[in-house]
Order: sequence, then C-alpha cells, then structure tokens
Amino acid sequence: MRKIFSTVEHNPPHTYGDCFRACIASLLETDAPHVLHDNCDADRQRQRIDVWLAPRGLAFVEFPLAVPTLKEALKFGGTFTQFSGIHYMLSGRSHRDTGHYIVCRGSQAAHNPTPGIKIVKPFADGVFWMGIIADRL
Repeated sequence: MRKIFSTVEHNPPHTYGDCFRACIASLLETDAPHVLHDNCDADRQRQRIDVWLAPRGLAFVEFPLAVPTLKEALKFGGTFTQFSGIHYMLSGRSHRDTGHYIVCRGSQAAHNPTPGIKIVKPFADGVFWMGIIADRL
C-alpha cells in the first residue's frame, strides 16, 4: 500500500473532504476520483466509485459493524481479515463529528489520510463501516 493523503479539507458548504478518495487511492496505489465534491449522499458516493472501479474489475464492498468502540471495530476487522492479511477501510465519526475513513490492517490503523483527524466513535446509528475492495471476477 502506498500512503496517499487527503488534499481537500472538509469545510461545508464550500468543500467536502476527500479521505474516502485518499483511502481508495492508497489501497490501489493509483489516483482515484473525489466522489464527494458536491456533498452527495452515501448511495451516490458508492455509485460513483462503482462506476470508476467496474472497468478495473473491482468493487467496493462495505458492511456495518455494530460495536460501540473503535477498539472493538478494529478487533473485528483484524479477526475478519486474519487469514487474508488484506488492508481494509474503516469509517466512523471523528472528533469533529463528521464521517472519516482510514486504512487498516489486522487490528491496527495502517494509514490515516488526514493527519489531525481521528475516528473516535460510531456513526449516530451506532455502527462503524468496514469496507474492502474486491475482485468482480
């Protein structure tokens, strides 16, 4: 994995952060589009990244982790990926009360694309989200 950092600050309504883009780009070690530039919802974000990943034979798959703490989310991620050893993305709410993505491996954060921003809790619905890039074939 090549560590790629965010370039767009989360400052609504003027700009929307690109930590998601930076994580995808880090995992694929290539440039990736900024899919939140117009503050779209999560469904539209997923549609946009899917359009970009599909010709590459890849898909982004994400699922909720109903655990109360970041430590438990990382523990689950480590257990889920223990045999594959793959990197995965994890999202939750930051200390600024906005969503944030990081790249993890095992039960550890491997790359935070936005220094100074941390995931500190689950989203308002009580879940963190774990995402992987999967082969479509």
